Amino acid sequence: MKRGVGLRIVKDIHAVRSVEVVNLLDRMYEAGGFMAKSLSEVARIVVAMSRDSRCTKFLSFPAAPVATGLRGVLVEMVNKGLVDVIVTTCGTLDHDVARTYAAYYHGDFQMDDRKLHREGYHRLGNLLLPLDNYGPLIERKVQPFLSRLYSGGGRSLSSRELCRELGEVLDSNDSLLCAASRKNVPVFVPGIMDGAVGSQLWLFAQQHRDFRIDVIQDQNDLSDL
Repeated sequence: MKRGVGLRIVKDIHAVRSVEVVNLLDRMYEAGGFMAKSLSEVARIVVAMSRDSRCTKFLSFPAAPVATGLRGVLVEMVNKGLVDVIVTTCGTLDHDVARTYAAYYHGDFQMDDRKLHREGYHRLGNLLLPLDNYGPLIERKVQPFLSRLYSGGGRSLSSRELCRELGEVLDSNDSLLCAASRKNVPVFVPGIMDGAVGSQLWLFAQQHRDFRIDVIQDQNDLSDL
């Protein structure tokens, strides 16, 4: 059964400067109240950070935005030099790899998970992920990648080094890891084992006992920034 027939594909947002958006944020600041003012304040902080050459700009986020069109906004931030360092979760790697090669689809929070399972879908909030577009796909892409690294002498890698190498392999304008690799923005994943890519690292290490992920090196790199 072909998955995704009749469903809308999740598409990345590509930011475009708009006077209307700037004016709206300014009005939100004046209006005050709840999150409207906070959103405007965040925009002002980002602008101030981008203009301060002494500021090292960290961007930290969980995996969920990368499963959605917000991945495009994150990619644009990296490409425009608004980010110096990324700290994220293993799920970011999972979704970036999966969405580079396959599609996610629009769903609904109220969908019947048992029915979705029978039809071959994972549900992530109100997104639908065909089973073959996630775990099996990540295994097909990550295992050969790790084999090539190992054959080239890679025995002990920090999460930063792993993300850089993976970004080079993905080689897609839509990929966050690829954008970070091209712009030399380090990506740190403190919980590197907590995800599908982490599971692939563990599986690979079962057959290659001298293969290691060096989180101490990550800490050294972070302290040097």
